[in-house]
Amino acid sequence: MKTTAYSFCFLVLLSFSPFTLFTAADDHGHSAGITPDEALKRLQEGNERFAAGKAEHPNCQPDRVKETAEHGQHPVATILACSDSRVPLEVVFDQGVGDIFAIKVAGNVSGASQLGSIEYGVAHTGTALVVVLGHTKCGAVTAACTDGGHEGSVESLMQSIAPAVKRIQASTGKTGKEAIEPVCLANIYYQIEALFAGSEILREAVKSGKVKVVGAVYDVETGKAEFYGPHPKTDDLLNGKTVSGIEPQSAEPVAAAVTPEVLAKSIGLGTGISVPAPAGEKTTVKTVISVRYPAARPGSFRDFMQKKGSFMGR
Repeated sequence: MKTTAYSFCFLVLLSFSPFTLFTAADDHGHSAGITPDEALKRLQEGNERFAAGKAEHPNCQPDRVKETAEHGQHPVATILACSDSRVPLEVVFDQGVGDIFAIKVAGNVSGASQLGSIEYGVAHTGTALVVVLGHTKCGAVTAACTDGGHEGSVESLMQSIAPAVKRIQASTGKTGKEAIEPVCLANIYYQIEALFAGSEILREAVKSGKVKVVGAVYDVETGKAEFYGPHPKTDDLLNGKTVSGIEPQSAEPVAAAVTPEVLAKSIGLGTGISVPAPAGEKTTVKTVISVRYPAARPGSFRDFMQKKGSFMGR
């Protein structure tokens, strides 16, 4: 009887493992054979059509709506993007209904809800590509660079972007409006670091070769998206090494103060350059580290599944 009970417990634990959740997507996700590179090419080609004024508007007819309702969604990519109304994802990448698993939040930051949504996109809808998409003239990044955005809960967005601002200040000396464009890219890389640190599901998916995480910047003036590829230190991030003071978590939530010294460690990504922290600088920004499995945290994919079951439609 004990052996049977132990076996049952083992099977229950296995059923909630990150690997099982990821491979479970094969039944209704991108098991048709699309690779991360193929997904990336599809987005690039779609954006080229859009920017050239030759959009084809695929999968936008009533038949497509009916098809996805009956047979579920099979999106090309999961995209974490800014809420800016000038960046409508299906439009700028010339995609249609059921083609993009979209997560939009001002400043394309990666809080708990965004991380849980990305895990869902990877583990449940089976997307082979995750894109963290920033854009030029971003209001949230501009506010973070110019000491704005202190109204109400907007402050939390500023805190999430602040590490990228500090990174650029320390590495280039640029501040204020001069820092806006470089901070846009630095923020993309910082959010990717936070995603990997907070999600074992994402790390294991990338390690398996089934998923790729890349950064990109959309130009609101030209309509063109420039893809920058994976994080320069993806291998270190996958192996649990600290890149910017964010360490992979496996237990309870941790609130870690982001000090100038911690931020300076990651300056010069891919170059090994270390820049001393600004002298006498006060630190008020905190980064909340997301919790991974086996613990269930509010906003995570497992928390969704435990409370709601499989509710987003296959």
